[in-house]
Amino acid sequence: MTLTPVKYTAVNLFAFLFHTATTISLVVFLTSTQSFLLTTQLHTKPSHLGKTTATLTSLDEITCMMLSPFVGALLDYFSSNNYGFNTGPINGFSRLFGVIGVTIMSLVIYGYTFVHTLLPYLMIMRILFAVGVSCAVGMFGVMLSEIVDSEFEFCQLNPFAQLSGPDIEQQRPLMNGDIVTLDENNGSKRSRGKFSALLGISSGIGAVFAVMNYLPLADKLQTKLGLTPEDSIIYSYRIVGVIGLVSALILNFTLYRHPSNINNSNSVKPQYLTLLQEGIKTAVSTPNVLLAYFGSFLARSTSILNTVFIPLYTHTSFIQNGQCIVDPHQPFLKESCHQAYVQAMILTGISNTVTLITAPIYGIVIDRYGSYLALIGSFISGLMSCLLFFASSKTLSFLTIFGSVLLGLSQIGFIITSMALLTSSSDQSRKNIGAMAGVYSLFGGLGILILSGLGGVFIDWFESGKAVFGIMSGLFGMLGICCWYTMNRGLKELVPSTTD
Repeated sequence: MTLTPVKYTAVNLFAFLFHTATTISLVVFLTSTQSFLLTTQLHTKPSHLGKTTATLTSLDEITCMMLSPFVGALLDYFSSNNYGFNTGPINGFSRLFGVIGVTIMSLVIYGYTFVHTLLPYLMIMRILFAVGVSCAVGMFGVMLSEIVDSEFEFCQLNPFAQLSGPDIEQQRPLMNGDIVTLDENNGSKRSRGKFSALLGISSGIGAVFAVMNYLPLADKLQTKLGLTPEDSIIYSYRIVGVIGLVSALILNFTLYRHPSNINNSNSVKPQYLTLLQEGIKTAVSTPNVLLAYFGSFLARSTSILNTVFIPLYTHTSFIQNGQCIVDPHQPFLKESCHQAYVQAMILTGISNTVTLITAPIYGIVIDRYGSYLALIGSFISGLMSCLLFFASSKTLSFLTIFGSVLLGLSQIGFIITSMALLTSSSDQSRKNIGAMAGVYSLFGGLGILILSGLGGVFIDWFESGKAVFGIMSGLFGMLGICCWYTMNRGLKELVPSTTD
């Protein structure tokens, strides 16, 4: 089996970053505004808000967990068996899956406004949204691997390329978390940390864009156009849905078109289930891949903590203090709970801004000092963030602001480090990159499912939004022990490889 020459351009790189930002912005918008949509359009009671939000989020993640490994393995199957097209607009299945995912997400956001009952229609819409997320997010690792495996190098975007080119990068000794099979003539494989950082930056841009433009959109429509609270939410959803559809159209013509495989007549075509099994077995034999899966779990957990539970934390706190009167006939966003809405945007905005600013730092740390050090730093900042939120007596205080900063550090650290670890596997393992990316998303879905399920129940049970931060602290502790054991195992395998 041979592969046509890989030609990766700057347009493809920026399209990949745009795809990442668009996907994250749509996810952040829906998850962050869902509680407000439930209270205004579906008139959900405050006492049921936590359970309803947790139910929809859990339904979303269960669907993603079920689909992601199969979507990834399906991508490997199509690519390996030469079902691609050498010409035409749908050449390259990572591109096709990504565009389909963004399109489905946008259509669901637009169609959300036509649903007025939780069962069964809103749940069906959330399942469809999860299908789109599985396709779009599941391609992140695959597209990142395409960049790393191509001839495109990070230094080509650097005006001072002679100072950071592949010759200098190759002089760095092998570090922790870099158990890879390197091609000494390909400097881009030494820059996987920087490429992963670009992925983190685009994720941060998408989240910040959603917080600064999508989340306040309903309030702006209400203020400038004089719309009712319910209508302002409806029109904001429709506007965001249309923007997403336009973005999908742009991505269709700019994302990288991966070359098709040219199979020899005597070559054996791998079966779908075999590819899926190989993607799962890789984690058992490769410590870096297992660490990437753990990182995915915590990356998605901290993400849902920021996008869902910080707004829910401020919202429930204002309701319990009598500062938020939930009445569908009152201008909810502008007057009743406007302050809770603003505080939620401040805290999530701080966290998302930190992810954007610190992403390049993590990329540099990974390339120079290895992925393990970056992973440890993410653990420490995440644990401290949860403890600060849990200890704070006010929704907006020094503790919560500093906690948001640390949460952003932790979130982007887990995202970049786990992606770098996923693409640091051997060339043989990366033949199953689709299935590996699918299992990677599966672990991320487990993180959201566990945190959202327990968090929603505990918030309603203890009548306090801080309960979820206590749960997350326990998860950090348990997974910290697992990651420490896996890192030690990786170091033991690394030592002989560096002495040969």
